[in-house]
Amino acid sequence: MAPMSRFCIFCVCLSLSLWQVANSAVAQDTTSLTSEMLKQSPETTLEPCAVSHCVDCQTCCFAPGWFVGIGGSYNSVRVDSVVSGSGVTDIYSGSTLVAVGFAGGPAAPIRETDTTFAPVLQVGYFQNFGNSDFLWGTKFSYKYLGITLSENGIDAPQEGVYEEFNPPSTNTLTGNATTNSAQTIVDNELALLPFLGHEFKHGRVYIGGGPVVFDTKAKLYGLSSYADINGVHTNVGGRPLNLASSKWMWGGAFQIGLVHYLGQSCFLDVSYDFMVTGINKFDWYKPVTSESNGLTYVTGIHYREEMRLWAQSLNLTLNVKF
Repeated sequence: MAPMSRFCIFCVCLSLSLWQVANSAVAQDTTSLTSEMLKQSPETTLEPCAVSHCVDCQTCCFAPGWFVGIGGSYNSVRVDSVVSGSGVTDIYSGSTLVAVGFAGGPAAPIRETDTTFAPVLQVGYFQNFGNSDFLWGTKFSYKYLGITLSENGIDAPQEGVYEEFNPPSTNTLTGNATTNSAQTIVDNELALLPFLGHEFKHGRVYIGGGPVVFDTKAKLYGLSSYADINGVHTNVGGRPLNLASSKWMWGGAFQIGLVHYLGQSCFLDVSYDFMVTGINKFDWYKPVTSESNGLTYVTGIHYREEMRLWAQSLNLTLNVKF
């Protein structure tokens, strides 16, 4: 073989050997670099969750805390009430007291129901029991109901005694206390409702109860008082009266609800409420004077309305946790 040919073959072999060595060195460097990077990179860890069913808090858990919500409600409110009247009348002939009388009695019970849509505002807090799915919490809610319940043509029959002084005699006294219209106005509702619940992956169910208070006004229009004296139907109440009074009526509330998580910081809350107050008394005392058949009637009138409220509602609120 010619010397030139041998030299060419030697060059080719040398080139191939150098190329293989270079490739081996690059491969070793790459492997070492990758191993070093893996050693230096921190291990990926998942944040521990508040509830046991969660694995990744960034996609599953809804952390406990404070929340505020706004929404609407459909409400049914019923009023049970009884209007009664009583009075003591001194009868004068000129300046001389000639007789006294007393009578009283209730009207038939009133039961009226009305429904309305109302806005709802609520604020609350909830917290899991340790790492369990069970939780506790409380929420405060406010509604403006703006309901007016009315009853017309109320008649309270009166029974009592009538005593004359000259000559002395005592007789049975009857009469009527009439009211043209009785109104019950329920404006504001405030409720504080602690609750217990169970949490699921996308929401929770809960049940609770607590105190509730209603801002209530009682109004009576066109009150008149009559007595049957010696066979004469006599106005002893003077001009018709209009009476009004307001009171915060306290009661108890029961609530059951369902929450659906929309994300890590907001949720929908659907709930049903049942509420009832105690029996509240609205009292009015009025002195009145009237004249009839040459006699003057000075009467101390006492009107009373005894009232209880019942309420039910369906509520839907959008809440944000912070």
